[in-house]
Amino acid sequence: MFYNISVDTDNAMTLRFILQPIVENAILHGLVKQTTTGTLELSAWEEEDSLMIRVEDDGIGMDIQKVEELNRSINVADDLTHTGLSIGIRNVNQRIKLACGDQYGITIKSTLHYGSQFDLRLPLIRKGEKQMKRNLLIADDEELIRKGLIARLNYLGFAFGEILEAETGTEALEAVRENSISIVITDIRMPDMDGLVFIREAKKLSPHLRFMVLSGYAEFEYAKTALTLGASAYLLKPLSNQDLKEGMDKLLTQVELDTRIRRDITSRKKLEEENTAYTLEKEVNALLHEPEDEKFGKGKYPAFYHKISSAPGNRLLLGIVNIEEKSCENNFCKDDTEPIRFAVKNVFDEIGSPSKVLLVNSIIHRRQMYAVFESSGSEESVLRREVEQFFLEMRAVLEKKMGIYLTMGTSSQTGRLFAGILGRRNPPFASGPSTVTAISIFMRTTPSSPGSPFPPQSCTFWNST
Repeated sequence: MFYNISVDTDNAMTLRFILQPIVENAILHGLVKQTTTGTLELSAWEEEDSLMIRVEDDGIGMDIQKVEELNRSINVADDLTHTGLSIGIRNVNQRIKLACGDQYGITIKSTLHYGSQFDLRLPLIRKGEKQMKRNLLIADDEELIRKGLIARLNYLGFAFGEILEAETGTEALEAVRENSISIVITDIRMPDMDGLVFIREAKKLSPHLRFMVLSGYAEFEYAKTALTLGASAYLLKPLSNQDLKEGMDKLLTQVELDTRIRRDITSRKKLEEENTAYTLEKEVNALLHEPEDEKFGKGKYPAFYHKISSAPGNRLLLGIVNIEEKSCENNFCKDDTEPIRFAVKNVFDEIGSPSKVLLVNSIIHRRQMYAVFESSGSEESVLRREVEQFFLEMRAVLEKKMGIYLTMGTSSQTGRLFAGILGRRNPPFASGPSTVTAISIFMRTTPSSPGSPFPPQSCTFWNST
């Protein structure tokens, strides 16, 4: 890992928890699958009014089609088609845009067989400074009017991150397409496109845009249509400074309100996701450790049973993940259990598997996590092999690339998952030889058995006794 930091990181402010998912993606999808030793470089520098952070690897890379699809999917707020590779990146990108504005976010570049590059653009905010500024577009076919508006806005004390100009409707649409713009001042008539047509098309490209429409005609129908399309002000030329100030104040207030509403919606969604995750964690732990004779089932554990399929023949398998103590000896401190769990959870989510359902923390054991897998149709032995292969892939990523060492295993007790009870009167996965037998398979010194899909490497799987 190399660092190339040319910015005063002590004073530059960033959002929390935006780098770890990007670095983990680079390791998991860029470096793990190559046969040679890979490198990862983290860079940071100032670029005009932005803080640029780059995560770059020299791994397997991606083809142009894959890169284009990723850049598209991470920028679609409600995209449900994103793959495992884009989940973490997309979440970070959406957080950046909601917190800082649409002009900020992540750009992905990659060349197949030569590596990938993830650029994060953030507002350059130093401690004690105010928040970022908005971008403005002025669309008018007369240059004198455009320059005059810029001068008057400066005189009135308005500051924007960037002010773009467009002479025609086509140029204005291109500016909206290529830049993150919050506010547009547009003439109602332009040589190639009616201002109302421009507003309608621009809203398709950027639904949150706010418009101020300028016109030399006091036409009621034009004004009515413009306001219906989302224009916040319809002002007549020649424009007074007072009208311009009042109109711009109104636009900026609406932009901030829009941003706050979107942020609140995202926060509520995130809170709901966190509540669901917490509920699942409590329910799975209760299923593992509740007394055997207590009567409970789906009614007591609705979140868990909502996650699994009720199809006939569905099979469940419980996996146990133990974080070994030596994980805290190199890259992590002694009490860094939560960051390690976070990394394990991210890798679990990123690795593709049709059988995985969920991974939760153990409430009782800080270094233990529980995973649930399911399959509707496969034999139990097939499901178990799939889970073991999944665990081996997780272990390879976490141990070789992150210095996190795990002991993983599977439990043969699945009946009580269906019944609403899992385990015995004594917790089946508590430490101690009376409840768990560790079976070492595929040790480095032992060749794999004939027909085994697993390579000869060290891995310990557990079976309940």
